[in-house]
Amino acid sequence: MKKIVLFLTIWFLLIATNLYAGDLIVNGNVGIGTTSPGAALDVKGGVDGTNMFLRNSTGQTTNYLSFYEITGNQWNVGNYATSKFAIFQNGSAPGNSGVVFSGGNVGIGTASPSYNLHVNGSFAATSKNFDIQDPRYNDPNKRLIHASLEGPEVGVYYRGEARLINGKAVIELPDYFEALTRKEGRTVLLTPKFEKDDELISNLAASAVISGKFEVRTIDKYNLEQKFYWEVKALRSDVELLQVEVENRL
Repeated sequence: MKKIVLFLTIWFLLIATNLYAGDLIVNGNVGIGTTSPGAALDVKGGVDGTNMFLRNSTGQTTNYLSFYEITGNQWNVGNYATSKFAIFQNGSAPGNSGVVFSGGNVGIGTASPSYNLHVNGSFAATSKNFDIQDPRYNDPNKRLIHASLEGPEVGVYYRGEARLINGKAVIELPDYFEALTRKEGRTVLLTPKFEKDDELISNLAASAVISGKFEVRTIDKYNLEQKFYWEVKALRSDVELLQVEVENRL
């Protein structure tokens, strides 16, 4: 009997040694720190290691790690579709509430980013710049940097050039102007243009912008064919008015 027990003990030790040194295959779920594993590998506690591999089952396109908060929120990290990596909260796909890496693009609030950085929503920054190669030189080390124009509103602008006919002109804006902008806060800026030193120059006035257009007239009638530059500014109607003075939310 002692020999049988000794043999079985050695046999189990050999099996355990081989399993530890090689592959461990388990049919079912494995729980570490939990007696009720809810996934193939369910860990309650910390994980420390050099590499960890997760692979899809045949035909699956999702493969991610899930982290659960004590409040019940779930954070997922991994690929949720072919060639798409995401970080998102709850659910089985990021939808409009996660960060997606796809084809070299990054999407925030969108699952299908079309730009290097595609944000569906708003963002805040201390300053917003563009940084490009200086077009005067064939040298990538020479840069040209500009900053975005700032203001206490979410606005749009349109500009162009026109001329009076018999002292009047009507400027029509794009078809979408009325749907995009608020009725209040629309402004028109006019700048008379001259081309010859002896050319008569007229002062100009503009009407309100209504139904996507406005009228320009000469005030003094010195030049009934006066050329001019125009610029229209307006507030977007698809977003809330900007709250300019707020308490620190950090």
